[in-house]
Amino acid sequence: MAKQVKKNEYPITPKEYQSILQGLEFVNASLVSLKYESKPGNLEKPVKIGLSTKTEIKNKANDKVVLSINFKLTGKSENRTVMAISGEYFLDYISKKEFTAEFLEVYNDISLKVLIWPYLRELFANITQRSNIAPFVLPLLKFMPKS
Repeated sequence: MAKQVKKNEYPITPKEYQSILQGLEFVNASLVSLKYESKPGNLEKPVKIGLSTKTEIKNKANDKVVLSINFKLTGKSENRTVMAISGEYFLDYISKKEFTAEFLEVYNDISLKVLIWPYLRELFANITQRSNIAPFVLPLLKFMPKS
């Protein structure tokens, strides 16, 4: 019988999470795809930014794990999309313990955002600067796990 999970609870215990996390080593982040679009002249007015991400286990073999993170940042002004940056990173890990989907759910919510945020901040600032618009810098990450 499947374990019933109450709303806002994680599917594994903190002890199980810590056990897998202690045996996890981050190796590399690789940008594998990128798309940028902007509407010149529409970025003078205030832009509201939205960011979404989706994470999945791309590959598991022995002690190696590859995660895929798809991201999309959109900038809207006056309810029109004026810029969009989307792409995918592969994150390579070595894991001494089994990297499960349940672990990924917790890792994605707690640890992964802290790891990937500096990569996204640098990428977005660099792309917008090279597009001849004021560099857009994401704010520092404010971490708020599920309650």
